Amino acid sequence: MVQLRPMRRTIRDRETGRFFKDGDWTEKPEEATNFDSVNDVVRVCLEYNLKNTELVLSFDHRELDVAVPICG
Repeated sequence: MVQLRPMRRTIRDRETGRFFKDGDWTEKPEEATNFDSVNDVVRVCLEYNLKNTELVLSFDHRELDVAVPICG
């Protein structure tokens, strides 16, 4: 059985592909803010008035990553 590290929860801009990092953006997913919960993601989307973004759930194995549109 494959051992997975806990998933990372990040926000990605759907147009640019950049990741949210402490109020700014980065092209490197490993530098992106890792949120503790989906509630935290939604709170930040509202706080920063983010649009056209998606929640990215990332795992050790990239083929398992999932992106869900959020913050229309």
